[in-house]
Amino acid sequence: IGGKGPGIYSDQQYTINVNGGTPPKPKLTVTTPSLPDANINVAYTAPALQASGDTVNSWALAGGALPAGLTLAANGVISGTPTQSGTFSFNVQANGNGTSDTRGLSIFVLAPLELQSLVGKKAPTTGWTAKTTVNAPLTTGVKAVGGRAPYTFSTAGALPPGVTLDPATGAVTGAATSSGKFASTITVTDSTGAKVSAPWSFNILPLVDFVKGKG
Repeated sequence: IGGKGPGIYSDQQYTINVNGGTPPKPKLTVTTPSLPDANINVAYTAPALQASGDTVNSWALAGGALPAGLTLAANGVISGTPTQSGTFSFNVQANGNGTSDTRGLSIFVLAPLELQSLVGKKAPTTGWTAKTTVNAPLTTGVKAVGGRAPYTFSTAGALPPGVTLDPATGAVTGAATSSGKFASTITVTDSTGAKVSAPWSFNILPLVDFVKGKG
């Protein structure tokens, strides 16, 4: 064996080494999809943040801000007592063995639902009152504070004829077409189903006709 020419073959053994290179690092991925709501001035409880693909050595805040009163620990637990209501958005970062991942999350802090006047005053114990005359334009209303938007406003009882309540904004507008005293109750309902009501009375005075005296 080893010759050349037709019908003559040569067998030789070869060894091929395949270098697989450096194996890829595990990909760390934050898997917590969302966080539960919080209640203002109540201790917050939520499961620890979760990630997959690698061991998480620590968690950190990578941007934005937690609600005042809450902190993120290195073990991924968010705890504390929130002191401010609203929606707070932030980024969390999971740190692994040479790899990391961030994810945007948010926490909604719920405050008790309230009805207030347009200038931010709570209703007196006896409710609000409005006094005007027939055919005089009336522009007033209420606003919701706390709870969770969107809000729906409704009224029970009697609004003066010609005066309406906007169910989406709480605006009370129009011009009364009749004099008299009218008693109603305005209620706001938030998206969680919470309700708050306040009485509102209207005193519509008649127009006064001045008759020229005889001279």
